[in-house]
Amino acid sequence: MKIDKLEEFCSVGRNMNFSKAADECHTAQSAISLHIRQLEEEVGFQIFERSTRKVSFTEAGYSFYKDCLGILEDIENAQSKAAAISAGKTSALTVGIEGLIQGDIRIATLKKFESMYPEVKVIPVCMNLNDKYEQLTDGEVDVVFDIPRYYTLNRDIKAVGLMQNEHVLMVSKDHSLADKKVISKKDLSEHITFLGGVSNIENYLMRQYTEYLRCDNFDTKKVRYVPDQNVATMMVALGQGGNIIPRERTPVLNRDMFSILELEEPFYIESAWLYSRKNKNPVLDKFIDMVKN
Repeated sequence: MKIDKLEEFCSVGRNMNFSKAADECHTAQSAISLHIRQLEEEVGFQIFERSTRKVSFTEAGYSFYKDCLGILEDIENAQSKAAAISAGKTSALTVGIEGLIQGDIRIATLKKFESMYPEVKVIPVCMNLNDKYEQLTDGEVDVVFDIPRYYTLNRDIKAVGLMQNEHVLMVSKDHSLADKKVISKKDLSEHITFLGGVSNIENYLMRQYTEYLRCDNFDTKKVRYVPDQNVATMMVALGQGGNIIPRERTPVLNRDMFSILELEEPFYIESAWLYSRKNKNPVLDKFIDMVKN
């Protein structure tokens, strides 16, 4: 599948018009139409619904379009980054965005970096929960703020700016614990709780949390994985349990809907900026030096 076909396809999708796409791509409308037909044959499904008056996506076509936009953006970023490295310099730092961990610290750090190096473009990239290890080790992202324990199997992954990430308990206003200001581990262990935004590959977090709760008659089944944080928040709102969340997330919560309880014995998860020592992006060295200092 050629990149120019994807570019033409995305142009048609943006404009919903073959003629405008032809002008945008500096080619003939007949060529655009031919290439779209060839693309549909290649992918094996119809992308556009066509009539004499308008063009519209099929359901499969719209899904394909959204993914192709991301692919083209990734290619553009990769070309820019590689070209800069080839020239002995770079003007981009690709930052993986994953989870809720200390978002205020991440933003403050990146803003400081931008102020120190205004010529550098900071490019946020969404981390995939199941592939984030590979995204970092393969150089798809330069740096990510995450939990170091996940990456310890690879000696090429280094951490800088290690800090403690304190957690609290979020429950709905009608939860039986909602009126408490502080909750003990014993009380907490008697209720269903879950970690939101946690994938199955991060089961060490579950072990860390269950060890924190360990007490007489503790039932580990009362602690659950919830891979998506939005789902976890909805479960809390429906009174299905309590969510252990980073303290920093609490200011954005609706206090008419949720109550925040302090943990009598603090629960911390270590976090840090992580990078691969094999990454040769010179901008990464500047970022690491800034974080260290």
